[in-house]
Amino acid sequence: MASLIKNNGVGSKVEEKDKAIETIDILNTRIYKTSKTIENSTYAQKLATEKSSKITTKMSEYATNIVEISKLISNGTKSTGGSMIQLDEMAKEMKK
Repeated sequence: MASLIKNNGVGSKVEEKDKAIETIDILNTRIYKTSKTIENSTYAQKLATEKSSKITTKMSEYATNIVEISKLISNGTKSTGGSMIQLDEMAKEMKK
């Protein structure tokens, strides 16, 4: 009976529809897998961006600390230089 259905044209239309449905199902599966891959990639990218932002923030904080320490060292050097000048003047006075 199956051969009769195929021969009269109706069977070939049914086969075409079955193949179309099968093809759509395969494409749907591929689309789903691709969307999951994109979703995972997007999530990984989000995590990388968050980590990068945290690292950049920490580096900025460290740079600020380095500038503050440099200012303190500079001020200490100026103060030491001033003290050295005073000591030198005192030594000169003592020699007189």
